[in-house]
Amino acid sequence: SRLISQAIPWLRKAIAVYAKNNATLRTEDQLKAYFLLSVHQRLLNQFPSCLITVKQGLEFASYVSPSRWTSRLYATLAFLLYQQGDYESALSHAHQAARYGQVTQDDYAYADGSYELGKALYKLQKFNESKQALQLSVSLAEQSTTPNPDLIQYYKTLAYVSKSMGDTLGGIRYFNKAVKLLKTQKDSLGIGNTSIDIGFFLWEIKRYKEAIAPLEDAIRIHPTVYGKALAYDNLGGVYWKLNQYPKALQTFQSGLAILPLNVERDITDLPKAADIRLLPYKNYIFTLILDKADTWLDYAR
Repeated sequence: SRLISQAIPWLRKAIAVYAKNNATLRTEDQLKAYFLLSVHQRLLNQFPSCLITVKQGLEFASYVSPSRWTSRLYATLAFLLYQQGDYESALSHAHQAARYGQVTQDDYAYADGSYELGKALYKLQKFNESKQALQLSVSLAEQSTTPNPDLIQYYKTLAYVSKSMGDTLGGIRYFNKAVKLLKTQKDSLGIGNTSIDIGFFLWEIKRYKEAIAPLEDAIRIHPTVYGKALAYDNLGGVYWKLNQYPKALQTFQSGLAILPLNVERDITDLPKAADIRLLPYKNYIFTLILDKADTWLDYAR
């Protein structure tokens, strides 16, 4: 993030240079500078600044020829509006992103715009249209000669759209496609996170026994202790739903024990407040403790 923050003033300088109406500078490059600045601001969670940059870039874009960067700016605006919960406005700007991506024949921009379109339609419960937009994103990404790093997310979102349409098997197929692609990339973080997603997806549709294997995979594969802790928590929840209370309690405890909390594997042992205070990502710790407490209550009945 330090390097990203250092890049921001340079991008601002580039935009200022382009604004001097120098005929030797390409408008395409100026649009790209606006887009890259918005990307850096988004990565640093500077969303108000990102929104200003995107709107400035689109204002400039309205005076020049269509560009793939116009599409990417519209997609970013759709993303920001989606994050704010304004799904109707996100939908409108995602349409623009997809249109400019198609017009400029840039498959990456077209796929990105269609993805934002699919997300907004999903939130508006227009599931058939959402699925069509997301399938277009997948098709464009799969056929591209250049790997699209967002294809994994396209698959995952399609899985949840399929579930909302009652096609749970289709949802599982999309998750499996994501895992297969991640394995070719040897991405242990991606495989671990997606295995957690699959386990939770199966938990949501009450296929508890099938959720065990992907969550055990996540515990084994995930490269971070916090990812493993989340997988332990979800796996404990599976055993809880299966009424296997002792196993659930031990699984929750295993999740606490792998964190730097000085906690033993005895299910009666809990972390001390002073140790919790020193750790980041406290939501993982509190979730494990709360789920373990709920399991104790059910077990005592």
